[in-house]
Parts: sequence; structure tokens; C-alpha cells
Amino acid sequence: MKNKSLTNNLSLNNTNLLFCLLSAFVFITICSKSSPLYSFNDWVDANCYFTVGKSIFKGLVPYRDLFEQKGPVIYFIHALASLISYRTFFGVYLFEVLIAFAFLYLVYKTLELFCGKNAFYIIPLVALIIYTSPAFCQGDSAEELCLPLLMYTVYIALKSVIQKNDITNKEFLLTGIFAACVFWTKFSLCGIYPGWFIPFAIYTLINKKYDQLLKSILFIGLGLLAGTLPWIIYFGFNHALKDLFTVYIYENIFFYARFESSHHSILTKVVSRILSLVAGFGKFCHTFPIGLLLLITGGFYFYFRKWQKELVYIVSMFLFAFFFIYIGGRRYAYYGLGLAPFVCLGFIPFFLVFSSDNEKYKLFSRKTCLLYFIFVFIGFFLTDNRYMMKLRAKQSKLPQYKFAKIISQTPDATLLNFDCLDMGLYTTTGIVPNCKAFCGLNIHMKGQEDLQQKYIREGLCDYIVTFKNNLNGIDTNNLYVLVDRAETPTDVEGDVNTYFLYKLKERE
Repeated sequence: MKNKSLTNNLSLNNTNLLFCLLSAFVFITICSKSSPLYSFNDWVDANCYFTVGKSIFKGLVPYRDLFEQKGPVIYFIHALASLISYRTFFGVYLFEVLIAFAFLYLVYKTLELFCGKNAFYIIPLVALIIYTSPAFCQGDSAEELCLPLLMYTVYIALKSVIQKNDITNKEFLLTGIFAACVFWTKFSLCGIYPGWFIPFAIYTLINKKYDQLLKSILFIGLGLLAGTLPWIIYFGFNHALKDLFTVYIYENIFFYARFESSHHSILTKVVSRILSLVAGFGKFCHTFPIGLLLLITGGFYFYFRKWQKELVYIVSMFLFAFFFIYIGGRRYAYYGLGLAPFVCLGFIPFFLVFSSDNEKYKLFSRKTCLLYFIFVFIGFFLTDNRYMMKLRAKQSKLPQYKFAKIISQTPDATLLNFDCLDMGLYTTTGIVPNCKAFCGLNIHMKGQEDLQQKYIREGLCDYIVTFKNNLNGIDTNNLYVLVDRAETPTDVEGDVNTYFLYKLKERE
């Protein structure tokens, strides 16, 4: 009898894993531009990551040899992805599926705390809401890659409260490692960690569990060290520690974030930050409206069920996470995805009302579960990225492939993506940049624009690709000639981008 029970548990666990993996595969395939359903992932941020990542295995070091402002973790993920597919995002797509699988499984484990083993029936709906939201953007964002790491913190926080068990040393250690990984990917996503640790520390002090608090500090510290040491070693070995801290820490804080200059009064700065948070909340409501509804629903449900301690953790983690994400003054659509772990909790009351245990509303059951793959077809219509699917956008007509065909006629060609973010030509041509300022960025790093213009004036690149013909007005010494122009497909907002390709005259 005991063996039969164990077999049933193993079978259920395997079913849960398979269901989460299948949901991850289906919805990443539909919603991410990195998937084989799409002609190309033309998102400029993703191409920046891929260009820097693949350059690592060509001997270049991020920050020292190439200007870019995200953390090193994201570049090394893309470096590994480039080993799978050097000129496409197929390797990135595989990583996205695995990351989505880890995230959805942790969502299931968290929902299981409240809803029981059958919580996995709702996973396709969770995946539909998260991955078709405008906050998911185009796929391959830093927020997306950090989702399972953030979800783990929500899971262990709620598990310790519901099961009334102390968090284990292993869990503290993993939390430290994951926090380091998030920090070295995008440090503005780290707000969830103080949001969890502050109430945890208060509760342990109130209950006089001093040894638990000391162990948490020790093992989290060890985890942070374990997650940081590889980067210190790598950049130290390459004599690039100064570049790492200057670009990733200093310039992101003081140049990328929109902080007021020092001559403004303290009151002006405080008011400006408050307005930034208000505007950030407005942006979150606009890009993740269903997420907002789920947050409100879940919050009220926790309150009326008198799950007070759980609610304290959730509210604290959410507020700190929100503060860290939006305090910098920028409000891109994909920022809201960093709050997705809290959105998932809004499915708890929905499941408990329409669960298989409720005979009146028997919506989530083994018999009806497969019907939820109707969400697959809904996903096709809800994703904002459908304009780039192969059914709509022919690969041969995209600027990235039209220009790559021209460049392929020049042996060992060099390329400069001038005054705009990486449009993907480095990806489709396989070219590794020979200029440190390989593209324009949203952050104005010292000497970046001057370096790009120097390469143009001196004819140091065979080809230049630019946006909206913004090579006009630049001193080119009459070295370059326009050889082609191409437009991108019309996106969901009705916008069309035009790119221009220039060639060095000496190599005509």
C-alpha cells in the first residue's frame, strides 16, 4: 500500500513537471520573437545582449571592449546561446523555454500551498496571462530571465509561513545565490529581497529566534559571495574590474536613471521621485491591466481570509520591488514583468472558487484540463508580436536579412551600427564589432558618440547601418555611399522603422 502511494505521488509529480514544461514550450513558442515561429527577433535590446554575448567567445570582454549597460549574467547566457545558433535566436529560445518552465513550476509550487496538488490545472491560464501581456514585450528581456529567481523568494517566504517551518540553510544559501544572479543581471530587480528579509528579520526578533536570524545572514551571505565571485574572478583576470563597476554600477545609477542634478533642492528631488513612482504605477496599469486586477483580487482575498502574515510578506515584497523598478524614472513596458510573481498569487481565489473540489463550479479537473489549450489559439491573437511571425513577415524582406546579403559579398567585412540601438545586423551577419561603441545606447556613456564618429571619419568600418538616415549632418569625409534602405514590418502600434546601409567607397 505504501509503495502504491509512493508510485502515485511520483506519477503526479511527473505529470506536474510535464504540464509546466508543455505550458512553457507552447506559450514561449507563441509569444517570444526568439521562437522558430518568427522571422527574426528584431528587438534592439535582445540584439545588444546577443552581440555582446557571442563576442565573449571571440576574446572580447563586456564593458572593457564593448559598451553595454546590463549585467554580465545576461551576456553569458547569450554567449552560451550563440554556441547553439550563432546567427539566430534559436539558442535563446531554448533558454527561454527552460526559464519559463522553472518559473511556472515555482508558480505551481506556490499555488499548491493554498490550492493543493491540483493547482497545476491552472498553469496554462497563468502562462497565457503572463506571456501574452504587453509587459512580456518581445521576449528575451532581463525581467523574463529573472522570473524563476524572483518567484523562488516568494515561494520560500510563503511556504515558511503556511507550513510553520523555519527556512532551511539550503534555502537561505539558494536565496543568496539567486539574489546575486539577479543583481548581476539587472540590479533594479533586487527590491524583492529587502522586501522579504525585513519582515522576516522582524518576525524572528519578535519570536526571539536569534540563531535563525544569524544563520540566515551567514548562509545568504555565502550565497551572495558564491554568486558574485565568478564575476570578480573573470573580470579581474581580464583586468576589467574597473570597467565592470564603472559601467554597470556607476553609469547606470548616475547616467541611465533620470535623477535630478545636484543643484536641485531636496524637496524637488523627493517630489520628482514620488512623481516617478506614480507614473511608473500608471505605466504598469497600462501594460499589465489584467495583472493589476489579479493583484487587487488576490490582496483582498488574503485580507478577508485573515492570512495576515502571508499578506505582510507579499505587500512588503511587492512595494520594495515596485520601488526599485520605477524609482529611476524610466518606464518601459517590460519593467512590469518584474512584478509577475505577485500577479500569479491573484489566481489563488479564482482557483479555489472554480476548483475540482467544488461540485457547483467544477471547472478545473482532469477531464477538462486539456480544454485549456484553447488558450494556445487565444495566445496567437493576444500577443503583440504576431506581426513578426513568418506567416506575416517574410524573412527575405527584413532589413536585417536584406542588408546581410549585401554585406556577405565583402570578405571579412566590418560593421558599425551608428547612433541607434542594435537593430540585429550583427546577428544576421555573424560580425563581431571592431568598435567599442558598437551601437547607440539609451545611456550616454563618456566618449561613446565621439568614438563612433571617429570610426566613420577615418573609414574604419566597411559598412554602417543607421536609423532614419541620421548619418546626415555627420562628417564622413565623403568616404561612404548609400547602398540600400529597407523598412521593418508595421508593428502593433502602426509604426514602421526605416534603416539605411552605407558602404565604404574604397571597397566598391
